[in-house]
Amino acid sequence: MLHTEVRPSDAAAPADGTSARVWCRARTWRVLDKRSAGGTTLWRLVRKAEVPRLIASPPDEVSAMRMGRRAVSRQTWIRDAVAHVRSHAPVWWPATATTLPVAALAWQLVPAMMVLSGHHRRVLLADAVGMGKTIQAGVLLHEIHAREPDATTLVITPATLVAQWATELRTRACLTPAVLDAAALRREAEYPRAMVDAARAGTCWLMSIDLLRQPDVVALLVRTRWTLLVVDEAHAAAPGTARLEAVSRVAGASVRMLLLTATPSAGGAADGLRRLGARAGEAPMPVVRRDASLLSRPHRRSLALRAGLDADHAALCARLDRFVERARVESGARGLLPALVLRRRASSCPAALRRSLERRLEVLGESATTGTPSVLPSLFEPDPFTSQDERDDEVMRVVAWSDATAERTELERLLELARQVPPAGRKLGCVRRLVRRCREPVVVFTAFLDTLRALRALLPAEGVVMVHGEQPDALRAHAIRSFTVGDAAVLLATDTAAEGLNLHARCRLVVHAEVPSSSRIFEQRTGRLDRYGQSRRVHAVIISSLTREDREAMERLQARTQRDKQWIAGAGATTCRRTAVAARRLALDVAQERPAAGAAPERDRDVPAIRACALPPRRWRRLVSRLELPIGTTAVWTATWRIAGGPELSASRVPVLVAGDSSGPPDLTSAARQGAMRGRVTRAVWLVRRLTRWEADAARAIEMDESMNAMPDLFADAPHGHEIRPTRRQPDLWATLEGETMIGPAAGVR
Repeated sequence: MLHTEVRPSDAAAPADGTSARVWCRARTWRVLDKRSAGGTTLWRLVRKAEVPRLIASPPDEVSAMRMGRRAVSRQTWIRDAVAHVRSHAPVWWPATATTLPVAALAWQLVPAMMVLSGHHRRVLLADAVGMGKTIQAGVLLHEIHAREPDATTLVITPATLVAQWATELRTRACLTPAVLDAAALRREAEYPRAMVDAARAGTCWLMSIDLLRQPDVVALLVRTRWTLLVVDEAHAAAPGTARLEAVSRVAGASVRMLLLTATPSAGGAADGLRRLGARAGEAPMPVVRRDASLLSRPHRRSLALRAGLDADHAALCARLDRFVERARVESGARGLLPALVLRRRASSCPAALRRSLERRLEVLGESATTGTPSVLPSLFEPDPFTSQDERDDEVMRVVAWSDATAERTELERLLELARQVPPAGRKLGCVRRLVRRCREPVVVFTAFLDTLRALRALLPAEGVVMVHGEQPDALRAHAIRSFTVGDAAVLLATDTAAEGLNLHARCRLVVHAEVPSSSRIFEQRTGRLDRYGQSRRVHAVIISSLTREDREAMERLQARTQRDKQWIAGAGATTCRRTAVAARRLALDVAQERPAAGAAPERDRDVPAIRACALPPRRWRRLVSRLELPIGTTAVWTATWRIAGGPELSASRVPVLVAGDSSGPPDLTSAARQGAMRGRVTRAVWLVRRLTRWEADAARAIEMDESMNAMPDLFADAPHGHEIRPTRRQPDLWATLEGETMIGPAAGVR
């Protein structure tokens, strides 16, 4: 038979098996696992550089292959044996990374190593913007699907990045993702849970985080046990938001979790992210943080240019400062928000201020029954997926002064002064001169759509494209494509394009038309150019002025950047020694994949042959003495001991040197080898038990969630009375020994 059960008492017992290669569907396959249920046998088969397949016989026909033998020289056998011994791939190593189209760097494999090792169930990847977090997640997703053909993974990402994630996973991770949208969820809601789970198995799913936060959607997702949950731009799950609650519920039904964010401390979400999905007694998740110093390119250069405002614009900003001070005294922090919005827009450009003043006067003229929003948006740590104009319109409904009549009179005077100032202002004129003089592609970011339109009127009609939130997806994609292929030299964008886009191949200059309101916005904007793959020095230019708003914004930006650095240092984020281990392992894998000189390509119908070497009697006796072989040994085999049976991620493949006869490899060679093998099996048993417990905890969370949803409101405060304890079972390990090459005396090798 192909598999033999491994018991703790005889963990190093040999596997009583034949060749683990079979013929099916006109191809040669290597057997990973075999299970029999009733009259059907389930085979887990794999070919090199392909995802494993689950094949049932019947109806498919699977037949064992008898391997032939091919005589080789002693030098060839020694070379093959040394290469075989060095081919050990630990459980924590993503062995399929070298088969992907993208050449992943050693440090990009560290998050996958941490998750696959079984020591870390949850990892927060907080690399700087542009360090290839998507590639690192893709490596882990590909490895999990390569090991577990029926794995079910979920990637949660902003709505604007769903299409990009699908492209990246398809082209770089060799996966075929499926999108979970509203239509797909409506169809799934009509089917039983078992049918939905079967349909989701073996697929990587993509979903928008804004769709996830809907209660009905979360209830459908927590019914599935997710093998891996990946959350992109995880800083969006800020404390007190519906996104955080939704992601927490899905994380409870997930076996493993990987969070991706370049700004983990944005919005005060840092500590909450590290506790996301934690179970009883589980420590906060480790933080992995690397910066651009690992990339072989010049460091980014940031520059602040101060533009002098004309007299009318400066007087308007000074009058708004007095408006803000009165709002602070009369209405406190709540009334201060609309005043600060007006001051920020005045500092950006007069056109943006005009629009806000008109909206403010329109709100004050409405009925007195018009209420204010119960939850106000944050002004300096805004929602990353809501445009600045939408947030400002919401704030405009808040009362600023206690005397509404006096406030309306002052706003009418401010609007009259704003109409006397040129709509663009000198700051946008500075941007125009900078674009004209740089003579190369440039990306200009602004927080306000009115500022974007005013800047567009200053620039030439040709060679300029715009990207903002009010555009349809098709027009936005066309504008970005025009810039990346060279049809346009200037890209004007609001913060809609500040996350997820890759513009580094076309451009190296980014201009901020006003001072960014937070360090997260500054890093996300600049990271569109300063990212993995950029070969030139990136220049970031901030257009500022001497107004009070710009001075305070610059101080706030510097303070929050320093605070983010302190949090990263305090969280224990480090490159760790795994990077050096990954570099050595990656170099070994790359060297092994190079084809030997003159080697013929393998064909499907070629019967795999055992390479056999015949030694003269004297050389054979010398080899027996050096390897301490048992009496009666007539052959030495290089073979692979594969330990499996629990979760597929716990499977281990260990190269060994075994002694036997010409018919097969029955024994380990020496006591030292047996001890090492026994240690391997012990660690495999430990990993299987831990992964089994993780999966049981996820299943218990799913059952608990369903039980809680079915309880009446009267018992909603007493969930402990409905605790569901998972049944603990001893995992059954299986071992198979696959012979590769053999060497023996001339009389024994035929």
